Amino acid sequence: MSVNRVGIIPITTQNISLLIFYLIIEYGIFMIFIYKKIKNDCLFWVLMITMIICSFVTMGIGSDFAWRTCIPATFYLMLLIMREVSVAFDIKRLKYILLTAVFLIGSITPNLEIFRTIKKTSVITLKHQNETFRSDGLQSVFIDNICYTNFVGKEDAFFNKYLRK
Repeated sequence: MSVNRVGIIPITTQNISLLIFYLIIEYGIFMIFIYKKIKNDCLFWVLMITMIICSFVTMGIGSDFAWRTCIPATFYLMLLIMREVSVAFDIKRLKYILLTAVFLIGSITPNLEIFRTIKKTSVITLKHQNETFRSDGLQSVFIDNICYTNFVGKEDAFFNKYLRK
């Protein structure tokens, strides 16, 4: 990726409030179920702190980098929850009934996206609609795109001169 500038998202009370809300919704709910396992887990806390700090960093013209900083912490949290469920799963315990309810509520949006994709694909495939497969983004790479320079490198860049070869 070519990065033409690096910056910091303003650290305002609104941005911090949004980050805290996000952390509670995305991580806090699941952390309740495995708190005993993570309270002394240094790797988990390093990933969380790194994510929080890097959430305020921008590269290029967008917040792509900040949006991706949650991936390692989310993946590790997923592994911890999978281990907890597989090792000590007892369907009669309230903890696992509540965790199952959280999973069901959280699965609504991904399932709707899957169903939308199946519907659009079947309509196009079965020729019920005269439409081609495409995303709702740009119709062609030849259309001006403000993100273009964010992902295209320059010939005299360090990477192109020394690392690409």
